[in-house]
Amino acid sequence: MIQLMTFLIAQLMFVPVYLKVTDTCTENKGTFWQKIKIISISPFAVYLYVNIFFAFAMAFIQAPIAENLVMSADVFVISLSFIFVNLYAGICCKIASWDKIYYASIYLSFFLLQMAFNYTYVTAAGSVVCNILVPLIVIWYYIRKLMPLYISIKKKPEVKVSRSLFLLPAMAELFFVYRSFVIIAISAKYPEVALNDIYANAILTGFSYILTGFVFVCMTTLLKNILDEQDIKCETEKNKELTTDMIKALVKTIDAKDPYTNGHSIRVAEYTRMLAEQTYTDSDELHNIYNIALLHDIGKIGIPDNIINKPGKLTDEEFKVIKGHTLTGAKILSEIKSAPELIYGAKYHHERYDGKGYPCGLKGEEIPEISAIIAVADAYDAMTSNRSYRKLLPQETVKQEIEKGLGTQFNPKWGKIMLKLIEKDKDYKMHQ
Repeated sequence: MIQLMTFLIAQLMFVPVYLKVTDTCTENKGTFWQKIKIISISPFAVYLYVNIFFAFAMAFIQAPIAENLVMSADVFVISLSFIFVNLYAGICCKIASWDKIYYASIYLSFFLLQMAFNYTYVTAAGSVVCNILVPLIVIWYYIRKLMPLYISIKKKPEVKVSRSLFLLPAMAELFFVYRSFVIIAISAKYPEVALNDIYANAILTGFSYILTGFVFVCMTTLLKNILDEQDIKCETEKNKELTTDMIKALVKTIDAKDPYTNGHSIRVAEYTRMLAEQTYTDSDELHNIYNIALLHDIGKIGIPDNIINKPGKLTDEEFKVIKGHTLTGAKILSEIKSAPELIYGAKYHHERYDGKGYPCGLKGEEIPEISAIIAVADAYDAMTSNRSYRKLLPQETVKQEIEKGLGTQFNPKWGKIMLKLIEKDKDYKMHQ
């Protein structure tokens, strides 16, 4: 009687932990009926269903066949677990969105735990130790070590989940299926060994503890690695934002030299990113393109205020100084050895597709692609911004100018993409 009671206690002990972990990961948003469904497919419920099935089997099927069915209980339990894990993940995802693999790994981990404590032992002491004391230690480990990792990952899901979190407990369950077939084979060939319950229990318990312990150590390591990767990614994003903010502060200072071009660099960067997004998909690459565009006019820091703010027409000598901002910018940015591509925006954004631009007179595909994109964005902002000598141009005029510049001033590919963006901008919101 004591053995049976400890067996039932071992199974029941995991139910409140299972519900607590589920509630925590679903942010306690589940309705009453959703929680009923979660209980109805819990690992304990599966054992209950299987035992009811075996009770009927023992009553209506011949003894030898029924006994073999009972010995293959793990097969039935694990088969149901692979069905119910999908139901569990589906219900939880409806309650609180998260990657299904996380929910599935939580569910299978409880199955794996209960697989390790599903024996009835010959001695009362063995039953108490193996079915009550050891599960208490395991539950403590799960709540103190594994559960906080899941919760931390749930709070900042920036990193893709590792499928190994699902595969590890799933493969471990398959080992328990193998164990069932071994037991059946040994029982059939060596019935006297099968009758030695103490040794059989010791072997099965040792197998279960070693396998379960190995899987949970691996899962803990995986979860920690995922969390570390999330922390690194968060820190990287913070550094990227800080870098961009510092660049914006710098270019605002430069743009402020001319009240009519104030905000020009940020607008050009925005237009450049909008253009690039039509072809590029990598977020890091788009972020880099944005920063390159932000710094395209950094060389203007070397232009005297009396020239940059001159209201009238520039002399040839003054225009030569203005044109020099491309080389000045390239020289400044060349000092940043870790990002040599930064100079492309500053040095080549005034090159023309027909080779009539400056400072190098590059032609066609000789012009770096990022420079070709910035050239279109720069010209667009110049036409859609107020100047000392004119107001911003009407959208239709801007469109005509870009069409006229295809293949001459602009790379046709990026000029056409800008025309598509203009077509989408029905209310003409893309301007200063």
